[in-house]
Amino acid sequence: MLKILSLFKTSKIIYMLATLAIIGGAYWTKSHIEKLNGIIKEQEQTIVNKEALLIISKAQNQISKANLSECNAKIDLQNEKIKSVSLDNKTLKKQIMQAKSTAQARYENLKPHDTGASCEEKLNLALGVIRGLGKKE
Repeated sequence: MLKILSLFKTSKIIYMLATLAIIGGAYWTKSHIEKLNGIIKEQEQTIVNKEALLIISKAQNQISKANLSECNAKIDLQNEKIKSVSLDNKTLKKQIMQAKSTAQARYENLKPHDTGASCEEKLNLALGVIRGLGKKE
């Protein structure tokens, strides 16, 4: 019987040690799970923050694209206005040549007055200048 009691005492200690080991393991598991839950919550918050930054970046990108399109439209409009106002070089050269030939033909017959000319000759010369200047094309 002593053997049985001693066996019973030994098995009681083993059961107590096993129970303590289970309780310790459960406590460690609980603290580890809580730690992991904290890490998960931090990661979830990080994900939410990153998603918000992504949405903001996409919105800024769309705004930039819209601004770029608007700028391009304004540049195109300005280019059209510049083209409409710009001078056609060929037409301008033709007009200059026409004006030169017209001026040359108009003033070709005008002669400077002679210092020794009579009053009547000077009057005729002045009338010729006035008529030459008064001519229309």
